[in-house]
Amino acid sequence: MIESFFDETPEVETEVDTFETINAHDLPVPLNPVPKNKTTCDDMLKAYMAKLPFDEPLNTPVLRWIAALHNEPVVIHARYFVKVHVGKGYGLIAHACIDNQDKQTVFSFRRSIDVYYGASKKRVLASQYAKHLDSAMRQEIQYQIDEWRRNNGNLPEMDVDHIYPFVALVRDFLRIEGAMMRYGDGWHDEALSNKDELAMVEFDDGTPESFYRHTLRDRALAARWRAYHQKHARLQWLTKKENSSKGAKILDDVTL
Repeated sequence: MIESFFDETPEVETEVDTFETINAHDLPVPLNPVPKNKTTCDDMLKAYMAKLPFDEPLNTPVLRWIAALHNEPVVIHARYFVKVHVGKGYGLIAHACIDNQDKQTVFSFRRSIDVYYGASKKRVLASQYAKHLDSAMRQEIQYQIDEWRRNNGNLPEMDVDHIYPFVALVRDFLRIEGAMMRYGDGWHDEALSNKDELAMVEFDDGTPESFYRHTLRDRALAARWRAYHQKHARLQWLTKKENSSKGAKILDDVTL
């Protein structure tokens, strides 16, 4: 069951957030694994849409991502979305309040896919986001790695390795964050069953203090990540060759 941030009869607001200034390059697809091309993204979104319940207010990160990249004002300003039966298939209706008037329109997610991948011809946004995410998440917990190294022999010729892959820890953490945002106290079962949606992370450009690595903009989320890593990470020594070999396999098996 996918819950909404809104009640069944949402309170009408006279002011709504706008997404007109959003740059497509700054909006990673909130799917796991991140689709590397338009065809894969289309297939994943079709499967995601098929699982949404009918006739209920919805406001998920995936739907909000689609809306942010759309060119229809009602979709951009939507307060919530509803999946409805259309013939033998289904459609998505965006509900908005514009100029104190309730408005709605049927829309397609494919227009947003076209915008996203059309804007990314010169660079792969998905891989760019994954690189920034990896850098920022490692930056936050580097002090824990350094502390473990000092407490376990401080072997300069060896690498510190995550027994359970680091990328998998990040994926699991963001899945929990996404589930908590959508389901509140009932997040746990949903986090285990809904494997598509991860919390979206925003970054700030690196500074000399962070050695020019990207940093997490949401500092409360950063604190939760540090605590999560401290509790769940299990570390070990590996030779540089062993660590490199393991890393290559992980990239094939575990994708953000």
